Amino acid sequence: GCETFRCRGEHAFARNKSLTNFPLGAEGVGTVVAVGGDAASAEISMHTPVMFVGGAFSEYVKLKTTACTPVPSASTEYAALRISGHVAYSALTYNANIRPGDAVLVTAGAGATGSFAVQVAKRRGAHVVATCRNTAKADVLRRLGVDRVIDYSKEDVREVFEREYRGLVDVVYEGVGGRLLEAAWDVALKDGGRLLSVGYISQYPHNSEEVVEAERRRNEAIDLPASDNLFWKAMRMDVGGKTFVGNVWPDAADVRQRALEEAVALVERGDLECIVDPRRFVGVEAAAEAVEFMLGGDAIGKVVVVLPTG
Repeated sequence: GCETFRCRGEHAFARNKSLTNFPLGAEGVGTVVAVGGDAASAEISMHTPVMFVGGAFSEYVKLKTTACTPVPSASTEYAALRISGHVAYSALTYNANIRPGDAVLVTAGAGATGSFAVQVAKRRGAHVVATCRNTAKADVLRRLGVDRVIDYSKEDVREVFEREYRGLVDVVYEGVGGRLLEAAWDVALKDGGRLLSVGYISQYPHNSEEVVEAERRRNEAIDLPASDNLFWKAMRMDVGGKTFVGNVWPDAADVRQRALEEAVALVERGDLECIVDPRRFVGVEAAAEAVEFMLGGDAIGKVVVVLPTG
């Protein structure tokens, strides 16, 4: 989703407006083909598979070793883990500190980061509720062990919250914004609960201006600033006994690194699944189509562009 703003030069990527060329693609995985004189280490050398951040929509990219994390193989699953999985694991393990018996709500539960979040919460002993938009996504969520799946093509989310979860949810992991944010905050989240914001895709620029404005007004109804301000300014607010968290990452760099290493270990042991949408996008020229598909809302897990080698 951040590619939308990176291309438009908005928010954290405002400097791109003054540039002629700038790299696209946030997270990726590949194999090291060259190493600078003093960059080699015990972990990273020639032919090491690594997941990385920055310039992922490129056949070749030059990075600092600090942007690379060694992985067992350069498989598409690790492209999903580097940011989408890392943020979910960090947020729910070290920021929210989920405990056994907590009730955790994940919106867009079958999406790139949501599919990690439901697994992390279940592993920590939580009762997990997740929203999604169709039967295929609901089936994936049930397979992942979600306790209550709300397919909003068949059920009204707010009505379900009113009937089954009013004031019972300890933590909301929220990446949609608009009506889902409003219902989660206003109905499901308990007093003293925390809502962790990881996006607001219902208001991204691919939506019409009318839709964006209508969704923005929903924040006003629950006494919160606009979602873009909450998210990009990493705002933390206490409103009516509930806490909105706009920066879900742990503050300490060593904790973030530890979280990443722990997430990789879970994947290696088969205890955390990296879900990649089966639709294939091949070549740099397919990147725009892949982003459009992701924004359309039908993807399950991470959408990955494969760049052929050789």
